[in-house]
Amino acid sequence: MRSVAVYPAADRRSARVVAVLGNTASAVRSGPLTARLFKEKGDRCLAEARTEVRIAPGVGNGELTLTLAEPAEAWDEFSPARYRIEVQFGDAAAGPDEAIAWFGFRHVDHKGSTLRINGRTVFLRGTLDCCVYPENGHPPMTQGAWERVLGVVKQYGFNHVRFHTWCPPDAAFEAADRLGLYLQPETPAWIDDWGVETVTRPRGIGRDPEVVAFLRAELRRVCAAYGNHPSFVMLAIGNEFGFKNTDWACVNEMVQEIKLADPRRLYSGCTARKHLPADDYWVTHDSGAATRGLGPAHTDWDLAKAAAASPVPVIAHETGQRPVFPDYERLLPAFTGPLAPLNPERYRRVLQASRMERQAREFVRTSALFQLAHHGGTRSRDSRRWPHGRYRPRQR
Repeated sequence: MRSVAVYPAADRRSARVVAVLGNTASAVRSGPLTARLFKEKGDRCLAEARTEVRIAPGVGNGELTLTLAEPAEAWDEFSPARYRIEVQFGDAAAGPDEAIAWFGFRHVDHKGSTLRINGRTVFLRGTLDCCVYPENGHPPMTQGAWERVLGVVKQYGFNHVRFHTWCPPDAAFEAADRLGLYLQPETPAWIDDWGVETVTRPRGIGRDPEVVAFLRAELRRVCAAYGNHPSFVMLAIGNEFGFKNTDWACVNEMVQEIKLADPRRLYSGCTARKHLPADDYWVTHDSGAATRGLGPAHTDWDLAKAAAASPVPVIAHETGQRPVFPDYERLLPAFTGPLAPLNPERYRRVLQASRMERQAREFVRTSALFQLAHHGGTRSRDSRRWPHGRYRPRQR
């Protein structure tokens, strides 16, 4: 048994199970395929199904549907309930192949510009993970480490994480499943218009057949590897594709293909830039109206126009991307791993050369107050618009 994919029904009364089975023999192999449904840590069988399958030499699929007597518990940020399915192929005498799949009854869709989880309107409060982990030079690989990282995200009141042009390991999805977080990974694709002028002279997304083939395969690999995780709610191909140099028809086609292959989540061509016909949501600075609260100090922001201008849910791009003055005394000694803080060290030398280092503590404090005022104002603005406002842009 190569893998098991679970497709829970929106009404939480059934789950379709697709088992990928390998046959290394030269003849057709046949046998019973059975599946049993349990709560994540329960012993009582909630549903069971059995069917006979025939697998030709090579790889084939076995499929069955589990039907529950009553609706299962829904998985979301407030109640991250999970279930497990135990699958067997073959009879006991021959020694059956076995696999276990964990999943959640989570259905995500959108109604116009409203994002919904299990039929309920959801407002994404998100942050960004750019794969910057200087202590080890790579992201965490254990569930415990990810529970700490994502636990901090949850403690700050967020419910969403975007992984900028990368996909985290299974341990991250497992931790997010348990904590109740909505994740958006991406493939490693980022070629803006300025990018085609860099040293390697890459062609725009959709213009290089080898890159397109890789992206198509990578989208399927990501969905196959992590698709059962209920926290895997969204997927974008990449980040900020160039307006001029991208083959947008090709990108749209890739979105259409992966939506048909795996309809368990929402998809978008890229983070920021252009909205495509196949997109389920749109991450942007401007949807026809600005999604960012820039300009002079004020507290009467209202981004209803930005959401109303889009036919799909809007996620505000780079809302919290503001300069921060670093606390060098605390920051620099923290780099004890393989990565050196070359850029912060350079800026500190500039500060010293300008004879302003004695003002550093004042700069740090002022910067912190600015961040507090900015994010406090943003959260206050969002509170005013919800739930009474008709439209609500998401933010990240």
